[in-house]
Amino acid sequence: MEEDIFYGFHATDHNIKEFNLDWVQFGEGNFGPGVYFSTKATNIDFYLNENPDGNIYKTAILKSTMINWYDLVDNDKIRQFIEDSYLESEVSYFLEKYLNKNYLYLFTNMPYEESSLRKDKDESNLKRFLNLFTSHTNIDSMFMQNGTFRDEIVVFNPSSIRIVSNLRE
Repeated sequence: MEEDIFYGFHATDHNIKEFNLDWVQFGEGNFGPGVYFSTKATNIDFYLNENPDGNIYKTAILKSTMINWYDLVDNDKIRQFIEDSYLESEVSYFLEKYLNKNYLYLFTNMPYEESSLRKDKDESNLKRFLNLFTSHTNIDSMFMQNGTFRDEIVVFNPSSIRIVSNLRE
């Protein structure tokens, strides 16, 4: 159904056939790791770094997999995720810190702390985190109303993004 789809726009110098975890920004965005989209096609061409040959992609994201940034984490889901994903000695630390927190808090803090706790800062660990979290919660993306000229969507599981068209073609 059309009303179950959210259309987001992504500007890049690259040609994209499909989004995957290689497109995830780690630490560069305001809202944690993910692929960033605008709710409007206008005013995002500045991401192209003045490249007239850059691309602006219209994408489809399922609303059923999206959460608002201010929504609270489902404590049962986060408990299960933590128990399945971390060493037993780390469970109580994460349970205490992340229960009753919203998704924005979780995604701007947890991946980096988890990575440093393991003394492993490479992106493969963060990609593992995103895969595990999205599979446990069925949440692939987050919507933010940020008060600027566009609202933003951050997608944590890029395989859920469908490219509709390239507005520059």
